Amino acid sequence: MDVADRSLEIVESRTINIVLWGATQSGKSTALAAYLWNGEVEWLDRRSKETEQTLVRLGSDIWDALKENRLPSGTVEARSYAVRHRQGHMIRFRDMRGEFTRNLELHAEDLESLRTAQAAILFVEWPSHLAVENMGAVERALKLISNDLPIAVVVTKVECALTMTDFSLLAMDKGNHLSRMELDTDTLNYLTRLYMLRHPVFPISVYGYDRDGNPAHYRDEFGRLVPRNIDPFNVNAPFDHVLQQLF
Repeated sequence: MDVADRSLEIVESRTINIVLWGATQSGKSTALAAYLWNGEVEWLDRRSKETEQTLVRLGSDIWDALKENRLPSGTVEARSYAVRHRQGHMIRFRDMRGEFTRNLELHAEDLESLRTAQAAILFVEWPSHLAVENMGAVERALKLISNDLPIAVVVTKVECALTMTDFSLLAMDKGNHLSRMELDTDTLNYLTRLYMLRHPVFPISVYGYDRDGNPAHYRDEFGRLVPRNIDPFNVNAPFDHVLQQLF
């Protein structure tokens, strides 16, 4: 084997670890499922064994439920989803258990995943009663990972608060539209704080909107958001941003 062949072998065996980090119910698992299942992910080698296994897991656990207007089960333990890049790279998305963001010192495996990751995607949901918990999870993570790594901050469940028009404007102008939106002071301050973290912020919606522009969900008797004919919106953006920096 000559030098060129050895170099190719090294490239093809490269493994990239990407941490999906965020508090409970911030939308990590559903976003990954929507990214790999709903979007046209051009770099994905769908014929590889690893990719096939991950798509089956995400399909049976999450995507099938969403498409059938059912709530998927929550993440009860950390999960690793491996997929293969067409260039041969292995990409592992680590989906952590959200409640563990409160007590990092008790969960060495989660701490190690942050310290050794090659990239991180940090999730918060649109400002709600969980705003403090969501922000705390992101800020704790940022203290443990290098700012030099590819990092994306994701705001989920945006369809709960914004029309599709405002959503599109916010996604395109990288936060400049905030001051022109009719937001309460707490929400505006929260979002402004996110955009000041010096990492790209991506508003997304796994559920999206229906044909009439209404959120593609409803609230059940327990106040949970239940999917209804979902149409994911802008979900690819944070994943593509991170991966484009890695390759």
